[in-house]
Amino acid sequence: MTATITDPRLQALTHWLHQVIAPSEGLSLTAVSGDASFRRYFRALQGGRSWIVMDAPPAKEDCHPFCAIAEQWRHCGVNVPEIFAEDHDQGFLLLSDFGDDLLLGLLNEDTADRLYRQAIDHLLAIQICEQPALHPLPPYDRALLAREMELFRDWLVTQKLRIDLSADEHQLLDDTFEQLINNALEQPEVCVHRDYHSRN
Repeated sequence: MTATITDPRLQALTHWLHQVIAPSEGLSLTAVSGDASFRRYFRALQGGRSWIVMDAPPAKEDCHPFCAIAEQWRHCGVNVPEIFAEDHDQGFLLLSDFGDDLLLGLLNEDTADRLYRQAIDHLLAIQICEQPALHPLPPYDRALLAREMELFRDWLVTQKLRIDLSADEHQLLDDTFEQLINNALEQPEVCVHRDYHSRN
């Protein structure tokens, strides 16, 4: 391994990789971007092969829903990472590597219509896919919609833009959020991908 091993979880992950990728000679491990959770991701390289390794501390993250949803969505034709090895007790997954290219960097006048059509087709496949029996997605109910909308007020308006809203402006936001929530709850229920965008 070429990664600098400085923490116990990375040591355990390295040991696990040497067990699941055999032979493990010439295997290198480098950090890749994380996400808004306790999970970390690494790229494992060996010769011309490449994998993504997920480190999800079991006390903070449960990999079972991820695996169940990935398997279900794969059956529905959704392009999701293949799971080559899993250790739920340690919170490690070995996944296929989709590379570093993002949709945003591939968009131009010639490709935008085709690529967005593909993205929409995948989103439609997600929406009609049945929920995994043992790990159904939580309902996108009133409470969750309200929490999501509050991100606009808390993160964008208050923290990012540093705008102090008046009482009337807060009330206007409250009323707007309520209308949006009521409208959303009147729509048919389908699977929702909360992080589906061109930079992801």
